[in-house]
Amino acid sequence: MTSPNDGGPAFPSETQLAGCGGDGMTLRDYFAAQVATSLPMPYRADDPEDTAEKARAVAQVAYAVADALIEEGQKC
Repeated sequence: MTSPNDGGPAFPSETQLAGCGGDGMTLRDYFAAQVATSLPMPYRADDPEDTAEKARAVAQVAYAVADALIEEGQKC
């Protein structure tokens, strides 16, 4: 399976810009986080497993939107 285009670093450090690696948030992660905060997060205090399942669904939607934003942003 190929990795999705992550858009590169959202907040690159001088080390990353110099090509010296470094972990950090990608643009894809940043977009997904922004989308996730706009989606309702349903939860049930009496059922943590149900809440976790719903959280995974929110994450999948958030990353799908992030992928679309990156793809659209690369069009000329």
